[in-house]
Amino acid sequence: MKKTIKILAGCMAGIVFAFLVIQGLSYILIDDSNAYTRLTFHEFYAQQENIDTLYVGSSHCFRAVNPQIMDEKTGKNNFNAGTSCQYLDGSYAIIQEAVKSNKLERVYVEMYYGQIGYEPGNRGNTTATYIISDYMKLSVNKVKYLLQATDSESYVNSFLPLRREINKIFDYDYIVNTVQNKSTDQYKNYDYITKDNEFYHGKGFVYSNYGVPENTYGDLNGFAQINTMSEYDKDNMQKIIDYCKKHDIEVVFFSTPMSDFRLVSLANYDNYVQEIRAFCEKNDVEYWDFNLCRREYMEPDESCFIDDNHLSGKGAEVFSLLLAELDNGTLKPEDVFLDTYQEKVSEDKDTIYGTILYQNGSEYSIETVKQDYSGILYYTVYKENGEESTLLQENSENTYLQLPEGEHGSLRIITTDESGMERNNTVINY
Repeated sequence: MKKTIKILAGCMAGIVFAFLVIQGLSYILIDDSNAYTRLTFHEFYAQQENIDTLYVGSSHCFRAVNPQIMDEKTGKNNFNAGTSCQYLDGSYAIIQEAVKSNKLERVYVEMYYGQIGYEPGNRGNTTATYIISDYMKLSVNKVKYLLQATDSESYVNSFLPLRREINKIFDYDYIVNTVQNKSTDQYKNYDYITKDNEFYHGKGFVYSNYGVPENTYGDLNGFAQINTMSEYDKDNMQKIIDYCKKHDIEVVFFSTPMSDFRLVSLANYDNYVQEIRAFCEKNDVEYWDFNLCRREYMEPDESCFIDDNHLSGKGAEVFSLLLAELDNGTLKPEDVFLDTYQEKVSEDKDTIYGTILYQNGSEYSIETVKQDYSGILYYTVYKENGEESTLLQENSENTYLQLPEGEHGSLRIITTDESGMERNNTVINY
């Protein structure tokens, strides 16, 4: 008996020692002092008041829905649990986590098309999973999420987060900096953090002071085409719907506004809308796509965006005020939304949305994203390097450029119409 007790005591001591080593290494190797998600999940678990309405989704979610505005306008407690690049399996896991401590009335699931069309094995972005799992409390739900959302080759990194940073174990400067960051009162007290032009605003929402300057949209090589839903997507959507119905929670799927520059250039956004809408209709749940919003209800300009697809703090205010009216029933979805995105942009006349620079080796071509424009456009192009600027062409219809093979830099492309009016002025890095 004594021998058995000694063996058990030794095993327990070994487990405790291993736990302490893991905790110590995690402390010095994982620097999350600037992680929004750390603050979000701390507040998520610390909520004293019942969460009535929960929002889940990608960065389009946590930059779009301002819980403070939603609280004021709906009289309910709203919480934004969006995280960067959140996939539907992550949304499902967070909903399950919320139900443990809250009596949810409604869940909004954000549906950015860029997070659709993947299986766990071909995502190529495990960080999107880990920024959720790392801050979830240890539970069966967390284990199930990691087993489903990552493949077997990633399990070590999934269940032992410090393994991801183990290559920095001999980086003295990194370790010192990490320990210093974690030793501050700001870190210990979960104080809100500020980064450049944005800051953590509370209850999961990130507010940005930046807005895109007028008529400056531009992009290199355009945007990846929209994927159709994978079977894994459909399975997780169905799980969310069934789970919410089981717990008497109303679920609404929604998409936040993006720039017309991006959506028009994609050309097939309506295919995505119809696919998601058909799935929702089959399951008798709502899908609100705010890219199909009638312009009289919301028409965000460039200052409402921080780039071509994420809302700024100003844009989030406009969006949240409209969402609140839909949420409380002041507005009806059938009055606010058009059937198709094409129907919306068909109302645009003589419109220039932005410029795309396509690269093929050393050859570049300029394409203007436009609607119902039949006139001639002229392009002035400068090659910029810091404060230096070299004119490549001036007020020309030419849309083809040749640059040295392998060269990198920035091009300023100024687009004017036949009257000489500037229609777009953008800087594109190549």
